[in-house]
Amino acid sequence: MVDGERETWDLEYCVKKRWPHSQDPVRNNVELTIRLRNRIEHRYEAGLTVAATGFTQALVINFEEELVSHFGPTYSIAEYVHIPVSLSTLSREGVARLVAAQQQLPQKLKDFFVEYRSGVTPEVAADRRFEFRVEIVQKRTAKSDAESCGLSAS
Repeated sequence: MVDGERETWDLEYCVKKRWPHSQDPVRNNVELTIRLRNRIEHRYEAGLTVAATGFTQALVINFEEELVSHFGPTYSIAEYVHIPVSLSTLSREGVARLVAAQQQLPQKLKDFFVEYRSGVTPEVAADRRFEFRVEIVQKRTAKSDAESCGLSAS
């Protein structure tokens, strides 16, 4: 109790208590998110979306794992949250727009990501709990395979 009120911890303190090892990938992911939240500016939203997508996806997955591990599968958010796929990466014009959005980020924000990544070990940087990355490869299927899934070309 502090001044008759229950004492509360700020998020950074909670993170350090929950994940005491400074090179824990989950801790590093949340710390990056906190620092980014503290400096975010909405006018750079498009560029930040591109630059931070892997970190924010890891944050959601880490939150899901934390909920289920502490409170059980009843509290899972998996059926409510899905991995978004950016359609803009499926065309040259879309990719050009994503690159342009990232290039409009101020140098200070670009440096923030570079500096933060350089402060973690290669093991943390490669861990999906720190930054979630996927590579989507388009595959063509025979017409009969598509039809068996209930899809048609018409």
